[in-house]
Amino acid sequence: MIILHISSVHSSSDPRIRLKEIKSLSDRYGHIFFVTGDLDASNKFSEDDRVKIVKVWPGRKNKFRRFLFTSPLCIFRALKLRPDICHLHDPELLIWAWIFKMFGVDVVYDIHEDYVSAVSQKNYIPRFFRSFAGKMVGSIENFLSSNYYRVIAEKYYSRRFPDAEPILNYPILENLLTVCAYSQNASSALYAGNVTPDRGGLAMAEFNAYSSKFDIKAVGRCAPGFYDHLRLYADERNSKPIEVKGIGYFVEFSDIIVEYAKGAWLAGVALFPDTGHYREKELTKFFEYMAVGLPIIASDFPVWKKLIEDQGVGICVPPGDNEAIESALDWLRSHPEKAEEMSRRGKELARRKYSWESQAHRLIDLYERIRAEREAG
Repeated sequence: MIILHISSVHSSSDPRIRLKEIKSLSDRYGHIFFVTGDLDASNKFSEDDRVKIVKVWPGRKNKFRRFLFTSPLCIFRALKLRPDICHLHDPELLIWAWIFKMFGVDVVYDIHEDYVSAVSQKNYIPRFFRSFAGKMVGSIENFLSSNYYRVIAEKYYSRRFPDAEPILNYPILENLLTVCAYSQNASSALYAGNVTPDRGGLAMAEFNAYSSKFDIKAVGRCAPGFYDHLRLYADERNSKPIEVKGIGYFVEFSDIIVEYAKGAWLAGVALFPDTGHYREKELTKFFEYMAVGLPIIASDFPVWKKLIEDQGVGICVPPGDNEAIESALDWLRSHPEKAEEMSRRGKELARRKYSWESQAHRLIDLYERIRAEREAG
């Protein structure tokens, strides 16, 4: 089969697309094409995942030009490659994907996000219009993708897409289980992920200004303008700004593993404010923290409490409660035997329940089903 993955939006190094799905498919089927709007894309993983990069102008950075030009051009560039299966990763591609059906190409639509809640909290959309805009985007997405094979990255997306195949975004364990990131004598906690307001960027800065005993460091992309805001916040309170590795650039997963491997962390954190977009998501970073043996401190959303506290791998605290965050970190350091047990339990759960390897089998099964239906039809 000739297989293409297409994204006009995501980085060419996106872990779900490049390191998980494409790598797993290329291990089974050989070379995979990746049609991308990332003009900075490189082939540095090509020897491992056998991907053939096709870059599409004018790229992904300008939303307006991406929607008008990059998205349709991705589709037409893909058609020239005469694919059997096209795996789409962005809702804006759905507007053009019907063309594939005209040429007998099977389409898989990969739902990375809950776009209803994501659109509903975009600051650039007028507040009075956000809820309607979210519902409208959701309805269009559902309608346009209804004739395609659909996969979801999160369990709760099945409410909107009950027929979709769950290909959950669990981590690749190969390079994580050998790492021990936890240190009982540490005074720093680690956040791994993009640093934004709705992912707890300000909450981490507030905690660092509050606590004289502990601090939080981050590894993940942070927009320079937002980091300037965090630095100004710290200056006004005579505290050190949060240390971020990734100001203005996408941090490769291999670099995140390097941070884990320093073994200098008391906990892994996710101190997100309460938003509809995140309160039901099982963050991939939780499973990474488990795999590297980090006890978790996270916001006390019901889904997160069930995953973290009920399984004995961490502590959940009210969002924005600096005293509770400091108390949780203090408890981990003063109860090293309990923290060690959380560390061990996390590694075991990651190995037994939360690995990409288990999801790769689901992905291959889906592709085999598509191939069988093509041959039968």
